[in-house]
Amino acid sequence: DVFDLVLGAVDQLKDVSAADMRAALKQMWADDKATFDPLSSILAGAYFMTPQVKALIGQPGPHRDPAGFEDAANELETGILDPVLERGSIYVSAAGE
Repeated sequence: DVFDLVLGAVDQLKDVSAADMRAALKQMWADDKATFDPLSSILAGAYFMTPQVKALIGQPGPHRDPAGFEDAANELETGILDPVLERGSIYVSAAGE
């Protein structure tokens, strides 16, 4: 919903020098929060997704953490699935059956 807004901001900032970028962003923050907020969220997210920053903050990223064999085999015995079994099926037919 803010795609065009963010692209417009990027286009507006593309010719701003590195030395002037902080001032330009501060000005956008002061004058146009509706544009600055999504733009800064995207930039911050992209920054934190870089491998170098993830390594610096100790974030390994998505990884598999499968249950051990005994945990998987005992899921009924431990009661972890009781709420799911009590709720029942969540299947809803697209045909309305």
